[in-house]
Amino acid sequence: MKRFLPTLVVSLFLGTVAAAQGPIVDFSATPLSGNAPLSVDFTDTSIGTITIWAWDFGDTSSSSLQNPTHVYTAAGTYTVALVATGPLGTGSETKIAYISVTNAAPIADFSGTPTSGTAPLNVTFSDLSSGTVTSWAWTFGDGGTSSLQNPSHSYAASGTYDVSLTATGPGGSSNDTKVAYIAVTDPAPVAEFTGTPTSGTTPLNVAFSDLSSGVVTSWAWTFGDGGTSSLENPSHVYSAAGTYSVALTATGPGGSDVENKINYIVANQPAPVADFSGSPTSGTVPLVVAFNDLSSGAVTSWSWTFGDGGTSTLQNPSYNYASAGTYDVTLTATGPGGSDPETKLAYVTVNEQPPVAAFSGTPTSGQAPLSVAFSDLSSGVVTAWSWSFGDGGVSSLQNPTHVYTQPGSYTVLFMAIGPGGSDSQIEPSYITVDADLLDPDFELQTAGTAPSGAWTVTQGTAHVIRPTGVASDLLMPAGGTQWCEISADGSDNATPPSNPGGVTSPAVGGSGISQVFRYPSGTPSLLFEASFIRNEPPMQTTTNDWMSVDISDGSTTVNVFYKDTFSTANETSAIHGLAATKRETLAVNLETTFPGSTPTTAFTLTIQVGNGGDAGQPSLGYVDRFRFAPNAESLAIGCGVNPAGSFSIVSGEPRIGSTMVFGVDNPVGTQSAGSVALVAISVGTWPTFPCGINVPTLGMNGPGELLIQTGPLILRPLLVGGSLWAGPGMPAPVDFVIPVVPSIVNFFLYAQGLMLDLSPGATVKLGLADAYRLLMGV
Repeated sequence: MKRFLPTLVVSLFLGTVAAAQGPIVDFSATPLSGNAPLSVDFTDTSIGTITIWAWDFGDTSSSSLQNPTHVYTAAGTYTVALVATGPLGTGSETKIAYISVTNAAPIADFSGTPTSGTAPLNVTFSDLSSGTVTSWAWTFGDGGTSSLQNPSHSYAASGTYDVSLTATGPGGSSNDTKVAYIAVTDPAPVAEFTGTPTSGTTPLNVAFSDLSSGVVTSWAWTFGDGGTSSLENPSHVYSAAGTYSVALTATGPGGSDVENKINYIVANQPAPVADFSGSPTSGTVPLVVAFNDLSSGAVTSWSWTFGDGGTSTLQNPSYNYASAGTYDVTLTATGPGGSDPETKLAYVTVNEQPPVAAFSGTPTSGQAPLSVAFSDLSSGVVTAWSWSFGDGGVSSLQNPTHVYTQPGSYTVLFMAIGPGGSDSQIEPSYITVDADLLDPDFELQTAGTAPSGAWTVTQGTAHVIRPTGVASDLLMPAGGTQWCEISADGSDNATPPSNPGGVTSPAVGGSGISQVFRYPSGTPSLLFEASFIRNEPPMQTTTNDWMSVDISDGSTTVNVFYKDTFSTANETSAIHGLAATKRETLAVNLETTFPGSTPTTAFTLTIQVGNGGDAGQPSLGYVDRFRFAPNAESLAIGCGVNPAGSFSIVSGEPRIGSTMVFGVDNPVGTQSAGSVALVAISVGTWPTFPCGINVPTLGMNGPGELLIQTGPLILRPLLVGGSLWAGPGMPAPVDFVIPVVPSIVNFFLYAQGLMLDLSPGATVKLGLADAYRLLMGV
């Protein structure tokens, strides 16, 4: 108790004083300094009765607690004031710069996500530092940095990286380093490549380039044709044609990747390289050149053009250059890889040869005026022509036509001229101009007048060109529409030819006409139609009228037709009403009748009708259709006694070695079917040819027509045939094989049909048909 008494005295004393002046304000704080946030405990140490406390902490914060605690969040020097109020009044205490607050250095910290992965690895970093930080300094371990608070960083390369953050604030700096914080691994590479070129012909060299991304430590190539490589950028040669897939396997620390390009490389067969040679490459036309294919590569077809329009598809052709010139030659060689042409300019030179002159003329013989068409047949190049026709005529045409106006034999000279020179051909006596019969059908005459022009009237004044009054008579006209009538008027005691039908003395004193002629080459037989019209009683000796046709070569006269009052005259002239002989077709082979004659021989044709003993009752003669024929001719003969059509030529013509087929049909109309058909072949005619006589021994009890000659054994006719007759209208065929006997050429044979009826009771055992005269040819 003794201890506290003075205190009480003091307290009482102070209270007395306080009561007089209010509380004495004071306070204390702890701590007075430190880093923000700084928590300061304030303690009121005022004296006196205080009921209200009003604190001001200097940072705009306040409190009414007696002993508050205040946290200073910001650095600074703060003045603290306390106003204390009590019953006795108010007092205050202010302490200047009482609290000192400083900033603390921050504590650096951070995180990153992700912290591992394959490159490139993008990591997002987050600042986790505590304290006041005003700047950040990051180092990412791969050389990369940042001053951002929360940066992102990409790790491009594989590795393990330390990451450091330095956080700096008002209070200083702090560093946080995380060792081996980021782990970056390499990714598997992405394989990629190119090849150049990707197509072409073999051998195809392709350069491959690796375009893979990522880390690649090894390469494995397969080229599709069995070839491989481990180079990064290889080259490969494709030697065989084909389409190839290429693959690249790229391997690195991160693994492997394959790039396969399907049908990436196309290697084609190369086109061949065309080449050739030819031998010879020069010469004269015609030039045959043998070409040889020298092409390299695969060739399946060849196409040649020789420069003159000629072509070939052979590999090694031979070609004939027919014209002079200089020729380009091209060979196009084609194979699986394509085509290649090779052209050799002016490769073949063909020179002209001197022409070889040759010509022909058509016709080379004939009647004047003779128009001959000449044809140039020369070989080689001819640019000019020179003709001399032998009669004074010339021409420079290539193929001229020349008219020979005068009879004669002419030598033709022809010259062919060309770049290579000239050549000539001479043909002696090449053209023979004959004086053939002019106006042979009397068609150029005036009807009703005397013959004129080509025909010369030798004697008489009553000759006339028919028709006049009646259009036809005795089967005249035989050719065209006109014929000639020769009259014996004006003649008296005319002498006929001394040897009718052969070499004779010429007839004298008859009236008639004549003409000089030559026969055309190759047609020596003269044919004509003739009939004698009798104006005297038959078989007159003292007044015997006659008709004669004679031919003379100037030294020999041959009678080729003769009729007189003793000749059978079974016809009647429609114009004159007189008895007449049957119109006959006569033929004479001038080449054999006049041995040694040629187409240049001049013959005189004379046609006469003569009064044999008086000047009255003149007889007449008809002639027409003079013509030339080759040395083969079939002429129907007879005078109409036998049935028409009873004997015919079915096929063939009279030439040695050939077969003629005759038809025998219904000779007299009384034979029986089954009769034997025969053909009799004779070398002559019956003495009273053409109408024959009655021959009872041959069944000819009335007027007959035996036309072929019979007689001694050597002259008996040859019988051929033996086929059976089926009946009227069905000729029985009889074959006659003409022997190959050159001596019978140009001679006459005679054929007559027969029908032998062997049936019992046949009244006519042998029937005679008509006949043919056959001029044998080759």
